Amino acid sequence: METFTFLCFHLAVIGLVTSQDLITVSGPLVDLYCWDTLQGIALDTGVQLRDDPFKHTVHCLVEVSVCRNSGFAIVHKPTGNTQYEVQYLLDEAGNQLAIDAMYAIPAGSQRNQQTGFIFSITGTADNSGDVPLLITDVNATSTTPTSDGHHYAHGWLIKGIVIAVTVLHLLSVTLL
Repeated sequence: METFTFLCFHLAVIGLVTSQDLITVSGPLVDLYCWDTLQGIALDTGVQLRDDPFKHTVHCLVEVSVCRNSGFAIVHKPTGNTQYEVQYLLDEAGNQLAIDAMYAIPAGSQRNQQTGFIFSITGTADNSGDVPLLITDVNATSTTPTSDGHHYAHGWLIKGIVIAVTVLHLLSVTLL
């Protein structure tokens, strides 16, 4: 009984520690080359992304190497503002999840014509810089508008490896 109580206590603590700091962020994805270097002008469409980040093709985001390699941010339009702002920069793992999700869209005309890419990702916020960095932790999903204006989802689930290893360790301790 003590072992079971010990295991339940540690699982509860693990859940509290990890879930307390986790946030899920959803919004239009932009590459940092177009957003920062080109001052918000989409390389592919010439549209000011701060006015409308949905006028940016998935092709530009993921197939143009300078854009893909610059990293990504999720943007939002704060209440009362006329333009979008960076809400979170993605970390390296988040960037890769975004790239993988965009590559799930069929190459060719669909990726070239697809504008707008809504990305959802869960992680912890690092607010130590000027713009918060989202540290990828749990999962990411994305939706992209179809020709009829609807969105379809690409699901990505990355299990919390630290939690799983800890749980397995605790289970092995109880079995010994």
